[in-house]
Amino acid sequence: MASNNPSQYNENSNRPAIQSIPLGMPIPPHTHHDIYSYSRSQFFAGPISKQHVLTNCTSNLAISVALPIWSDNVGYEEGDSKVIAAMQGGYPRFVFTPLVKKLFEICNDRFAKVYEDCLVFSNRESAEACRHFIYSRISNPDMNIRIVELSVASESHSYHSAKEHSILLISDVNVSTHPTLHIVIFPFNFAYIAKQFWQHTGEGISSRFAAHCLRLMEVAECELSLATPHQSNSTTGEKCDSDPYGMQAMQRSLPKIQYDVTKYETDTFVEERYGRNLDTHMADTTKTMIRRRIAAIVCNHFEKPDVESSDSTVVSTCDASVSEDNVFLYPCGMSAIYNIHRVILKLKPGLKSVQFGFPYTDTLKIQEKFGPGCHFLGHGNASDMEKLEKLLVSEKISAIFCEFPSNPLLQSHDLSLLWSLAQKHDCFLIVDETIGNFANVRVLPFADLIVSSLTKLFSGDSNVMGGSATLNPRSNHYSQLFAMVSGMYQDRFWCEDAIFLERNSRSFFERNQIINQNAEIICDFLHHHPKVQTVLYPKYVDTSTYTKFVCNKDMPGYGGLFSLILKLEQDAIRFYDAIEIYKGPSLGTNFTLACPYTILAHYTELEWAASYNVPKKLVRVSVGTEPSSVLLKIFSKAMDAI
Repeated sequence: MASNNPSQYNENSNRPAIQSIPLGMPIPPHTHHDIYSYSRSQFFAGPISKQHVLTNCTSNLAISVALPIWSDNVGYEEGDSKVIAAMQGGYPRFVFTPLVKKLFEICNDRFAKVYEDCLVFSNRESAEACRHFIYSRISNPDMNIRIVELSVASESHSYHSAKEHSILLISDVNVSTHPTLHIVIFPFNFAYIAKQFWQHTGEGISSRFAAHCLRLMEVAECELSLATPHQSNSTTGEKCDSDPYGMQAMQRSLPKIQYDVTKYETDTFVEERYGRNLDTHMADTTKTMIRRRIAAIVCNHFEKPDVESSDSTVVSTCDASVSEDNVFLYPCGMSAIYNIHRVILKLKPGLKSVQFGFPYTDTLKIQEKFGPGCHFLGHGNASDMEKLEKLLVSEKISAIFCEFPSNPLLQSHDLSLLWSLAQKHDCFLIVDETIGNFANVRVLPFADLIVSSLTKLFSGDSNVMGGSATLNPRSNHYSQLFAMVSGMYQDRFWCEDAIFLERNSRSFFERNQIINQNAEIICDFLHHHPKVQTVLYPKYVDTSTYTKFVCNKDMPGYGGLFSLILKLEQDAIRFYDAIEIYKGPSLGTNFTLACPYTILAHYTELEWAASYNVPKKLVRVSVGTEPSSVLLKIFSKAMDAI
C-alpha cells in the first residue's frame, strides 16, 4: 500500500518535486503517494516514466484532469480540437468520464434514434427533472423527450471466467446492486441543455456506478451467449414511455461490452482483503459511519458558543445535539445544494432566494435556473448587507445562501448578523462551509443547515465524489426542515462510492492540520513577495470575521485554499506555466493543485466576473500535504519565472 509519509519526498533529488502529467490525462488518486512509494534503489535508479505512473493508477476514477499550461485551459473553454482530443477525464460534473460515456454509448445504441442522444440517471425523479429542465429551456413543447427504464441484472449473479476457471461473485441480489437505469432520450441538438442539468445539479451517475452496470451487462452478455434456443435470452427488464421505437429497441440484444470484469473484481478483492476498504455488503453501515463522523465533528461546534448573536431570540435554548439523523448524504456537494434548494422551494413556494457574496458558479446557477430566481448580492460587503436588510423588509425571501469562506475570493461574511436577519424575517440561512471545512470553522450554530462537498478535503484522495447537508437541531425551523428533507430524501449515494469515502475520510483531521500549516507558510511567503498584487486568504481577508467562527482560537486553521492575483495577466500566465505542481480543476486534494479559476468557471462571462472583483488573471491554489520546504522551493522557482 502506498504510504502517506511526506518523508518520501527527497529534496536532494534532481527529479521534479511533483511528477508532471500530460495534457488531458486524469490526475489520478493518491498521485504524489503513488509516485513516491518506490524503494530507495528504484528512486535513485532514474526517473519513473510517465507511462508507468499513469498505468499504475486507477485513472478512470480520478476526478481531476491535467491542464498543464494556461493556453490549455483557454483551449478547453474554446473547444480547441487538439485540447478536446487529448482529454481522457475531467471533473465528473463537467466531463462525462470514460466509464460513464461507455454506458451512455450502450444505451444510445440500444434505444436512441440516429438524431438523438441520451443521459443516464440512477433514479426516476432525476430523469424526470432533467426532462422538465430541457422542456423549460426550449420553445417547442411538443418535442418528444422520453425516458426509458432498463433494469440491469444477471440471472446467476456470478461471472464464470473461462481463462481462470473460477467464479467471481458479483453481489447478493438486492435493489441497490442491481439498479434500474433511467435513460433520458432527447434530440441531439438539445444535448447542451441536458449537460447543463447534469453540471448544475450533480444528479448524474458516478464512474463506479457506471462500472458496476457495465460489469453486470457483461455478465448478462455471457449468459446470453451461453443460452440455448429454448431458454429465455432476456436478463434485463425494460420499460419505455409510450414510444414505439423504444419498444422495438427492447428486442435488440445488448451490445458487446468491452469491460474487464476480472480486473475490477481483483481490485475490489485487494482493497477489502487488506483492510483498506470495508466490504460492499456493509454499504449501509458505511454510510452511517460517515454520517456519525460528520455529526461528531459539528456537534462540538455547540459546546462553547463564543459568538453572541445580536438578537437574543435567535439561538434556541434547546439542548438537542447533532446526531447522524441530522446528516444527509448526497452524490456530491452540488447535489446537496440542489436538493436543499428543492426543499426550500417546497417550504416557501414562489419566493426568490438571496445569494450573499460571490459563490462557486453552480450554486448561483441553481438559484437562477430552478424556481422563481434569486437576488444576487455578489460583493458581500457592508453595502450589500444594507441592501439585504432593506430587501428583507420590502419582500418575502425564501432563503439566504452564502459560503464561508467564499470560493474563490475567500471572503468571510458575518454569519451572526445574517442568522439574525434570517430569523427575524422568517427565511432560511444555508451556509456552504466546504472551503473553511467543519474541522476549522464552527458555522452550524449560525445557520439552519450547512452543506458540504465531501469530495474535497474530507476525502482528499481525488477519487470519489460526495456531499452532505447537516441540519441545526437548535434552529427554530428545525422541525419543518427535518420533516421536509426526510420526506423528499432519496439515498442516491452509490454504495461503492460510500465505501471509498469512508476509507479516505479516516485521516481527515490529520491531513487538515498539515494542509492548514502548509497553506499558511506558502501564503505568508507570497503575501510579502514584491511581484504579488494580493493573496486572497482568510488570514488576510476579513480576518476578524473569520476568526470569530474558528473552532480553535489559539490555533486558527485558515484552510488550504487561496487565490493569487499577480500584477499583470502575463505574470499570471508565466507563473501558472512554470509552477511544478498538478494543474487542473477541483480542490481539497492531498496534493497541491492549481487552476486559472476564472478561465474555467466564467470564460463566457469574464467582464461580469471582473465586475465582482474576480479577475481573469486569478490563479486558485489548493495546498496539499507535501512537505512545506518542498512547496516553498516550488513556489519560489515559479515566482522567479515572472
